[in-house]
Amino acid sequence: MSLTRIAVLALLVAGASPALTEERPKVLFLTHSAGFKHEVVTREADDKLSLAEKKLKASARGFQVDCTQDCSEVTAEKLAQYAAVVFYTTGELPIDADALVDFVRRGGGFVGIHCATDTLYEHAGYGEMIGARFDGHPWHEEVSVRVEDRRHPATWNLGPSFAITDEIYQFKEWDRAKVQVLLSLDPASVDASLGKRDDGDYALAWTRRFGDGRVFYTALGHRPEVWEDARFLDHVVGGVQWTLGLRGERDDQGFERLTFDKGWVQGGPGRFALDDDIATTEGTMGLWHYAPRRFRNFILRVGFRQQRIESNSGVFVRFPRVDGDPWLPVKEGYEIQIAGDKPDKSSTGSIYSFQAATEVPLKPAGEWNEYEIAAIGQEYTVRLNGRQINRYMGERSLEGMIGLQNHVHDPESIVSYRDVRVLELPDDAAGYHVLFDGKGTEGWKMAGPGSFELADGTVFAKGGMGLFWFDREFADQLVMLEWKTTRKEDNSGVFVRFPDPGNDPWIAVNQGYEIQVCDAADPMHRTGSIYSFKDVTHIPTKEVGQWNTMTIRIVGQRYTVWVNGELVNEYTGERSIAGRLGMQNHDDTSPVAYRDVRVVDLGAAK
Repeated sequence: MSLTRIAVLALLVAGASPALTEERPKVLFLTHSAGFKHEVVTREADDKLSLAEKKLKASARGFQVDCTQDCSEVTAEKLAQYAAVVFYTTGELPIDADALVDFVRRGGGFVGIHCATDTLYEHAGYGEMIGARFDGHPWHEEVSVRVEDRRHPATWNLGPSFAITDEIYQFKEWDRAKVQVLLSLDPASVDASLGKRDDGDYALAWTRRFGDGRVFYTALGHRPEVWEDARFLDHVVGGVQWTLGLRGERDDQGFERLTFDKGWVQGGPGRFALDDDIATTEGTMGLWHYAPRRFRNFILRVGFRQQRIESNSGVFVRFPRVDGDPWLPVKEGYEIQIAGDKPDKSSTGSIYSFQAATEVPLKPAGEWNEYEIAAIGQEYTVRLNGRQINRYMGERSLEGMIGLQNHVHDPESIVSYRDVRVLELPDDAAGYHVLFDGKGTEGWKMAGPGSFELADGTVFAKGGMGLFWFDREFADQLVMLEWKTTRKEDNSGVFVRFPDPGNDPWIAVNQGYEIQVCDAADPMHRTGSIYSFKDVTHIPTKEVGQWNTMTIRIVGQRYTVWVNGELVNEYTGERSIAGRLGMQNHDDTSPVAYRDVRVVDLGAAK
């Protein structure tokens, strides 16, 4: 759907503005029972909160919760002070349902928990908004829940599946095509004959867009024990955060998307116009910034397109709240400039007015470019279209906001943006290192037979069994790389935390850990496994010949592996807490290729 509209106006209507101007947006939690009254929302006294209310208030991260059982709080006037509404309700509520639906349609958030689908049956707009109607609960037992979408903040910590004992709903007026399903019931874990659906498709949590607003619903949450379960609370809180724009969905490398439909605010004159998730500068001179939260250590990716190579804009980082003054980020943050292709302190890739880029590998006007900006401590690293072009040591704030400048001086000086994504890093992260960017192999050594050869910006394995390793030691680390195979049976792997191997590749096998690359092996030795130590949960690799991403996070003895953005392994080791990194060339028939190898140094092992 085309979103063509003025972004700032879309965010300043019907109660959306409080979410963007307060430090912590306010959420209204309504637990009114006009039908069946659940134990978890029953108060011992009017002035004492129920279990569900206490748990949501205590678990809230980045937002504050006002609890009520008074339906008179749901009016257009009173909703204007909130950024989102949470319902745990039953029956026909004495509320202004039109005001609620309009609040969401115009940009507010809505979260429905459990029986929120068992309410307001007489209001068609509410049913359309939430996405389904309660149609019985055939099961009240331990069930297996499938996590269908692990990239959503409501499911980040749930794994591919989990068991839970709860009351399980089925729905009518529900259409999978109209929602994004997050959780569903594994029908093999219950007596499916008790349900009403021939297809056995019982969703348990979903999201949807409703007008300019966001809706999250979970059917879980009937039993008190569920509200005591940290997994469920993370699930609900993640859903609330998503409706508020505080947390976004993750891409295939674990970067969180800061989508333009929520949380962005204009500071100063001008504006950004949105069309199909592309934001384009209009007017002069202001700053469109992501207001819900500040960022400390992070890697930021931003796609941008210039109408002319000289078109002027920039990406700002680590600046304070703008309000009406777009010059504040210039004075107190840092701008990674967009303007021209001649390296100087005011052209593309520069830390504006501080340090020029070493080169400016821009694509022609009208084509999309990508910035990757790492801010770790006082070190700022800038990559443009996959090439590192700037590294600067700053001295300003270590925390702040992210923003995009509208600098237009004439109708032809226009810049468009898309795909703003961020990966937050720990406060004690120690550095960002590009180990291989396709231009050379400086710092890399070969142990054992075979080789890795450089061609077309990649290194690919030949012969073996050997090890291509980088001569630097890392303790806690975040490894990011891409690889592709020519056959499903191709065999390779990424080794971490091994000592200097000299010319013996078996030292890495015997003293480090290998994260395997081979789709044809058994689970203990398949892509994403900790080779011979921990099997992989599943294999989300792409078709042979396509590039895959692998992210490996190592903190202390905890090893976490993502493949194409999906969590596939978690392992607690017992070997060295520091060492080298390398890739294996296994045999003559496995020409596995690697590119874009980077390590974020997360500091000393803990």
